[in-house]
Amino acid sequence: MSNQEAHFFDVQLTCLSIREFVEVSGLDASEINLLVELGIFMPSGTADGDWLFDHTALILARRMRRIREDFDLTLDTNALALGFQLLSRIHSLEQELSSERASRVNSG
Repeated sequence: MSNQEAHFFDVQLTCLSIREFVEVSGLDASEINLLVELGIFMPSGTADGDWLFDHTALILARRMRRIREDFDLTLDTNALALGFQLLSRIHSLEQELSSERASRVNSG
């Protein structure tokens, strides 16, 4: 296992504080706070001082940062969050459709 794979594995098993999340996600604290308010990130804990973020939030944060940088987008955090909400909904609908098609094939 490479060092990068080992590090990723460790991150999957570890929850990150807001300070650590800011360091590794590439988003700043104000963006993270807004994304929590919008329901994009759902950390454990009751206040931003004791929030803990899991690996799925980290993956999403890095994906958001990468899309913004790769396409040189100047979208604000709200627009980026809306785009991800829509993509998430499309993905879940595609999964439902796929499951429905599979059940029809298996029953028919």
